[in-house]
Amino acid sequence: LFSNESLEEIVCVEGLNILLTHGHLYKAKYTLLGLVNEANRRNCKIVCFGHTHQKTQENLNGVLLLNAGAFKNGNALYITINSGDIINLEFFNINES
Repeated sequence: LFSNESLEEIVCVEGLNILLTHGHLYKAKYTLLGLVNEANRRNCKIVCFGHTHQKTQENLNGVLLLNAGAFKNGNALYITINSGDIINLEFFNINES
């Protein structure tokens, strides 16, 4: 049995707080506002989430929301951060060469 706390984590990369979460606790399939509110509450500028299996890159109320899509289909993304700034963000498929 897992607690809800084990389903998410905040990481700090180059001074930028990032919320990593599955997304279901915030009803991400229906609205992104729960994720935005939680990010603001925790002082996070980026949220990486799943649950919807839909590729997402959206800025909402100062929060960058990212979802690579369905990983089972090979979808992924990477972010390069330098001194708190995102200098590269790329969606890709691990099955494509």
